[in-house]
Amino acid sequence: MFEIIASLIGLGVLFVIGLGGLVLVRKLLGHSNLIPSLSSNLNADSSNEKVTESEFKRKLPIVLKGVGIGVLAIISLSVLGLLEGITDERGRLYSNVTDEIGDTWGNSQTISGPVLVIPFSYQTVETKTYKLNSGEDKTKRTHRTIYDKMVILPEQLNLNINLDYDFRYRGIYQAMVYNAVLDGEANFPKHDFTTGNYKDYSRLKINYQDSYLSFGVSDNKAIQKVSKFTMDDKTLKLNSGTNLTNTGIEQGFHSPVDIKVASEKFQVKFAIDFRGSRSIAVLPLAEDSNLQISSNWQHPSFHGMLPNTRELSENGFVARWELSHLARNYPQSFRASQQPSVTEVSAETMLFEPVTHYSKVKRSVKYGILFICLTFLALYVFDLKKKVNFSLIQYCLVGASLSIFYLLLLSLSEHLGFLAAYIVASLVAVLSIASYVGFAAKSIKSATLMVGLLVSLYSVLYSILQLEQFALLTGSLFLVLIILALMYATRHMARPQLNVEE
Repeated sequence: MFEIIASLIGLGVLFVIGLGGLVLVRKLLGHSNLIPSLSSNLNADSSNEKVTESEFKRKLPIVLKGVGIGVLAIISLSVLGLLEGITDERGRLYSNVTDEIGDTWGNSQTISGPVLVIPFSYQTVETKTYKLNSGEDKTKRTHRTIYDKMVILPEQLNLNINLDYDFRYRGIYQAMVYNAVLDGEANFPKHDFTTGNYKDYSRLKINYQDSYLSFGVSDNKAIQKVSKFTMDDKTLKLNSGTNLTNTGIEQGFHSPVDIKVASEKFQVKFAIDFRGSRSIAVLPLAEDSNLQISSNWQHPSFHGMLPNTRELSENGFVARWELSHLARNYPQSFRASQQPSVTEVSAETMLFEPVTHYSKVKRSVKYGILFICLTFLALYVFDLKKKVNFSLIQYCLVGASLSIFYLLLLSLSEHLGFLAAYIVASLVAVLSIASYVGFAAKSIKSATLMVGLLVSLYSVLYSILQLEQFALLTGSLFLVLIILALMYATRHMARPQLNVEE
């Protein structure tokens, strides 16, 4: 942004220097005694030079005023750059406050589980060969016991999560949070350690008595209550922590269970109330995962695995997923020491705020140079067509009033909301500039025309800010219409060339 401003300022300075050099040359050529050798030729064309010199002197103030207006527009662009920096600073402060509120209320949540964890151990033999002092090789075998955990994922997982959004305030800032109610069930298969790769372990020992179910909640400090957690309709006792270090299921809680090798399939049912902010994600750990997330918020944004179906209305949204284990690369059972990435696939829903007032203010500032240039151009047309002769000081004050609009919009939007702030700030700009132009031109018609121009500009700007997908198209069409209107207004301003012979 500032590189562009510096380039424009440099071009403006070069243009002013060039124009000054042109004026100096014309003045030097206008004195015939400075170049005696050309006096005869100059005298021969004296009538032509007088007409040209008078025409030049007549147009010079208009040209100089146009250059001055261009320099003011560049300076206004620098002011808009400063206002954009202020907007970014306030936006970062807002983000920091929302992050702090999320830390105290509850951060973005990732739900993973439940999973069955069965500790086991086996022995390995390490062989080490070394030489004795006599030069003879000796082999030493060491038996070492390895302790590990087998993590078993469910066959079927059904989850239903309802999010109720709310706002929390800190000073003039607000952050959107949610209260979540999770209800679900998971079906686990019968698992036999006597099959598969486990049968090759030496002295394999399965610690069924130490088995437990782990349920992952990424920000477990936001868990409010677990109203139900049962295994085959038997209520289980819960303990803090998952006792796992695998990414994605390292935080949450666990419950000891009584698992036997000959057990049939079993079912776990659960209901959990927790809090969070910004987004919620679910890891589809089962062979078949059926997920449903609903909320009374109207603007969801989906990431990761997109939902199979979604229903959006004024009352909120409902999204459903049907996910298979074939979409991921980790198996249904694995050793905890293998540390597979179970977060590679997720179904995430973000409670998306379409456009915050800071982003709207920043977008409006980006259109500021267009507004300033169009307003200056309108005043310049008044100068040429109405012969009002505004001074550069008056142009400067009009540009300052246009710039103050964005500062008012930023400061008021933090207290009144964007729409109310936009109406107040635009009214201040329209009334102040229109009345100032009317008094300077001593014409009610000029003031009325300026009101119409500014009201049209600010109305179109607000429409552009509300359009997310068609903002560029709308702005381009509006610019074309403005140019056509100015071309129509200045169609009779061309002056016929003077006939020197006459």
